[in-house]
Formats: sequence, C-alpha cells, structure tokens
Amino acid sequence: MLRSGCDYLRHLPVRLKNVWRLAYNPKYSRTYYPEEERKTKFRIFLENLWWLVRHQEVNRSYYMYGFDRRRGFQPNDYLSEGESRKLRNGLRAEFARRLGGYRYEALSADKFLFGQYLQGLGFPTPRILGLCQGGSLIWLAGEARTESLESILTRDIDAVLKDCAGLQGTGVLLFAVRNGRLTVEGQPTSIEELRRRIKGNWLIQERLVQHPEMSRLYPHSINTIRIVTVMPDDQPFLFCANGRMGTNGRTKDNWSIGGITVAVDLESGRFGRYGYYKPGYGTRVDAHPDTGVRLGDIQVPFWREATRLVLDLHRMFYGFHSLGWDVAFTESGPTIVESNHDWLLTFMQAAHGGLRQRFLETAPLAARSRRRTEGSFTGSPAGVFDSATRHAPEEG
Repeated sequence: MLRSGCDYLRHLPVRLKNVWRLAYNPKYSRTYYPEEERKTKFRIFLENLWWLVRHQEVNRSYYMYGFDRRRGFQPNDYLSEGESRKLRNGLRAEFARRLGGYRYEALSADKFLFGQYLQGLGFPTPRILGLCQGGSLIWLAGEARTESLESILTRDIDAVLKDCAGLQGTGVLLFAVRNGRLTVEGQPTSIEELRRRIKGNWLIQERLVQHPEMSRLYPHSINTIRIVTVMPDDQPFLFCANGRMGTNGRTKDNWSIGGITVAVDLESGRFGRYGYYKPGYGTRVDAHPDTGVRLGDIQVPFWREATRLVLDLHRMFYGFHSLGWDVAFTESGPTIVESNHDWLLTFMQAAHGGLRQRFLETAPLAARSRRRTEGSFTGSPAGVFDSATRHAPEEG
C-alpha cells in the first residue's frame, strides 16, 4: 500500500496536467457525440478530477463513453481500467486457487504454445509452419528439423511471422519468399535485416484469406471478431463480442494502433450502427472511412459456428474464468487466431456501454457468496480480490 501511494503521488503532477487537457485542450477533448448537448469545460474538468481521486487514474475514455453529454449515460455502469484489470485478474487468481494453484496464462499468451495446443485438439487455427529461434529455423511440417534461417530462401512461401510473446499488434510481420527473394510488409528485405527484426522466438504461420464479406468491409487486414466467453462454474457462456477492422491501409486490425471496434449482437452476429476509434485516433463513425461500407449492414458469416466453437474451446481452457477469442472468418468457416486472457474491457465498453454489473455477475457462485458475506464483493470491484496480480498490457 505504501509503495502504491508513493507511485500515485509521484505521477500526480502529470495526471493533473492530463486531467486539465481533457477539459481544455482541443486535441484531447474531442467529443464522440457532436450532435448532443455537452457539459461545460469546468464541469468536465471537475468530473475528471473526481475520477482521478476516486480511481487513481486518468479517464482517457471519458469522451468515448460519452460522459461529456449532459444526459443519457450512467458513469457508475462503467468499470475503470484499474477496476476491470483487478477484477478480471482476481477472478483468474480465484480459478488458480480452485485448481490447485496452477497458473495457465502461458497457454494463452504464448502464440506458439496456443497454436500447437489448438492444432493438437483439432480446432481450426492458422497452421504453424515453423519456429524461428535466433539464427535457427525449426520447420514443423512432417518430422521437425532445424536449419539455418537462410533456408527460408529456398522455399516459395506467403505467410506471417509472429513474435510468440507479442502484444497489441506488435511483432506481427507479413512476409513472402518468391524465387529466393524475401519481402517483409511488401518491402524487399535481406536475411541480415530479417535476423535483426526477429530476435527471440517467432513462429511462422500460414496466411489466411478472409471471407468476401469481411474483405468488403476492409480488404487490407484480416478483420477479426473479439468474442469474450466466461466460465464461472464449469459451463462457459458468451459475454460480449466486438468487431475489429483495420484502417488507412494498415495490415492489422488492432484497436490499439488505429483500428475501429464495433459491437456485435450475440444472437444475430450483426454489427451495430457505430464504430469507435481509440481516443487519440478518431471518434465515432457509422461507415468504414476507407471503403464507405455501412457498419450496420455487416452480417458476420458463420456466426453460429463461431460462437459454438469458442464455447467448446473454453472448456479446453479450464484454467481461465474469462478469455477474449480473436476469430477470423474464411470462406470455409471460422478459425481461431489468438486468445487473450488480458482482454481489454475498455475496448468492449467502447461499443457496448457500461459492463460493470454484467461482469460482476460472472464471478463464480461460491466466490460471490463468500465475498458478499465478507462485505467486499458488492462494493468497489477494485477491492474484490486483493491477491490479483498485474499482468501484461491488455489486448485490443
């Protein structure tokens, strides 16, 4: 607690400056709802100051959540970043205690382990062709064999390189080899340059061709759906889903680097009317800025198959209370690209509104009963599980 208090005081001047910017700096105070009546700048400043005091963080999502509007919102319906992180991680820690203390994060976070696990179970996922380790390359087709990285030039290949521990779209490179010539992200690249870029463990994965409907939305990235499932008491169910799409020629759909997110209806698989940029990249749109496709016109193909797939798969990931599955859609059906145990609740609330009460209700029944008895669960979620650990940045 003492260390936490010292950190808070050390960062306080910068945070106060950011609170001031949210109210008075045009760059940081762009509304997502220009058609609605707004609060005064002074009131916005006071509300953000109170958020800082209450949650010990700057509410960078203030405008995205529509808190600057005079009416039509309920701030108490929303979880702050700190609350959502501690609650989510605490529920995962509760699962670890229930399962004998084992921690399962690596199964989700390490892209090589995750891909091999799914392939072994027979679930659809992009095939892993090889594993790069420093100057070596382990080809996995048939009998695994180790060769030099230069052996990649002997193959004609169109694939994806992924950092096994990469986050938020970092460490993902599209590459191809044709007639001994290597290109990375469409640019000619030497083996020496490639070796400098892929330090550590990187997997080689087949490149997907997405369904025409998802390509119509935006053709330059694989546009995935983040489907969150929760499994409080041995039976997984759907929590919420967001569509993700790239923009501005980018080859990745990550919200954290300028992509757009949109709510997906769990029953029908249809996109909501509006999409949302992460603060700093844009505001709210009803059509894709590059293709002009109306977001509300998109019906996700193979939606029923996708929801059944993630529910079946969560049973195989029994060490997790909640997971965010990134699902791609090809002409033959859905395929699981990644899973995220540190899925970003802020990202989901951007499109769905406040998820505080819904997520609180996903706690295991035994934990809810115990916490109600102790008097902590029904209060602020930040204090639900004191043993919650801090993990890597959340995926968006």
